[in-house]
Amino acid sequence: MDLEKAREEKKTLTIEFLMGSPDDRDALFFYNGVMEKLQEYFDDGTLVCTSGKLTFDDTAVMRSGRNTAKNDMAEILSQNYTEGAPDIICTGADDLALGAVDALEDAGHVSGEDGWPMITGGGCEAEAVTAVIQGKIEDDLLFDNRVLANDCVTMVDALLKGEKPEISDYEQYDNGTKIVGTVTSDIQLIDADNYQMLVDDGYYEEEEIMPEATATPTPTVTSEATVTEEPDIDENTPETVSASSEKEETEISGTPTPEETVTPTPSEKAEKGADA
Repeated sequence: MDLEKAREEKKTLTIEFLMGSPDDRDALFFYNGVMEKLQEYFDDGTLVCTSGKLTFDDTAVMRSGRNTAKNDMAEILSQNYTEGAPDIICTGADDLALGAVDALEDAGHVSGEDGWPMITGGGCEAEAVTAVIQGKIEDDLLFDNRVLANDCVTMVDALLKGEKPEISDYEQYDNGTKIVGTVTSDIQLIDADNYQMLVDDGYYEEEEIMPEATATPTPTVTSEATVTEEPDIDENTPETVSASSEKEETEISGTPTPEETVTPTPSEKAEKGADA
């Protein structure tokens, strides 16, 4: 996020935090570093934490658990962002960033649409890198274990040879008894523009981080109804008529009706007898 530009334009951006586990000393170092960089923007009002959760104790997520982070962010959203979401969600680890994504999606927010916050992760776990490619997480910090291992070997090798290793920090790593000389290793910021480097240098296989292809729906072809034309009726073609009653059937079929019986009068009988 271009905080300098926001400061020049006198804009105010909202920010929320999900930091690492309170029993993880590295989480405290990370928190201190983040706040050291952001403090001036809080001081001049460029950044505002709406929930007021700014201390390490308030922002720490036990065991850096994804579900715990999801619940914490869901509570922040419901209590402080009834409309919209924070502009920035700064997290100390990938599981925390993914938990924030889960909470936002459950609240109905959609990545890629207006109002989706800038979310930062740490660790470049495979699922988080996939989320970076999808635009759900803005960027992620790569702590390349190969670099850490190489720096450690170099330091130990120097000590075994009776030499003094090149220490880069003699100030901040205090274990309570002494300040421990530390070699700090370089990190890499990974975003949607450069994630391919993780594949190119062998950190991940492409299939480990690429989102699954969404199947293109096949259009359903609906067959047109066949219209059956009424046959032409020939005047010479007899029609078949179905009678609806016994009387109608008799009349239509042409069955002759019985002739009426006429009883002759007495004079007619006598006349017939004379004729005979």
